[in-house]
Amino acid sequence: MTDNESLAVLQKALQDGRADVAFSSGITNHLDFPGNSETDKGQFILVGVLLMVLAYWKGSWPIVGGVFLLLVAVYWLFWRKIVLQRMRRRFIAKVMGDLKLWRKSWTFNGIKLVGQGQECLSPKGDWRALAANLSGVPVDSAAVSPAPATPGRLNGAPAGSQP
Repeated sequence: MTDNESLAVLQKALQDGRADVAFSSGITNHLDFPGNSETDKGQFILVGVLLMVLAYWKGSWPIVGGVFLLLVAVYWLFWRKIVLQRMRRRFIAKVMGDLKLWRKSWTFNGIKLVGQGQECLSPKGDWRALAANLSGVPVDSAAVSPAPATPGRLNGAPAGSQP
């Protein structure tokens, strides 16, 4: 199976729910990661700043502090989940459809693919084997890891028995 076919299998499995992708917290803030968009967090920040200014203008410092605590709670309990859902959708649609972008993304630490009881972590994990497992195509074990050489044997016969 080619890399493009493997990537298409992974994308289809993610869309069908047979596989899942998760991101570590460090990658969600990395500006070079293709799944990120600054506007996701920017929307919350703009509304938050507006609410803080309004609380300062209409109230007192305790009200500003209360609004700040409320904003932190809303972000951690609600908005962060929205950002991760958007990031996941963007990653599946954009990154999983472009092999060059996928290879760039797989160099980042913090992408975890899970499917059929198998887990694959970037950048060291074998995403091709996961794709083959999800597609049902048997993986050629000789191509993945060649059989170990047996010392003292040549072509299956004991050493010294061949001319």
